[in-house]
Amino acid sequence: MEKILLLTHGGWGEGLLRSIEMILGKIDFVKEIALRPQDLLNEFQEKVDTYVEEERKAALLAREPLHITIFTDLYGGTPTNVAAVKANASPEGIDVITGLNSALLLEACTQIQIKHTLDIASLLENSSHSIFDVMAKIYGTEETHA
Repeated sequence: MEKILLLTHGGWGEGLLRSIEMILGKIDFVKEIALRPQDLLNEFQEKVDTYVEEERKAALLAREPLHITIFTDLYGGTPTNVAAVKANASPEGIDVITGLNSALLLEACTQIQIKHTLDIASLLENSSHSIFDVMAKIYGTEETHA
């Protein structure tokens, strides 16, 4: 059972997910837990713990192994720190990837839809090419456009 959990500041992961669904259709294996300004650290941690526990129970009921990939928006931020602590303390497979963007989420969802599994190494390799200077790529110029 492959699951993706988005941990983001302010909830922009939900909008990102809706955008990806415009391309791929309904996605039921991705959930976002947003860190809101009013959230206390322990409340945010409890939301993550509850999600993981619910998925653990669902996997046991389905008699399937559970693998969760947590995508976060910013290295060093609270969502990433909470994810790292949770992954380190969990017996099941939890990976944590930071630098969430649309290309990364699109690649991950596509892999799961087609292969029913997520290959982290190829995910990182493929999505690492998604950030570039468009004008330089199209027109072959190194010129900076302001």
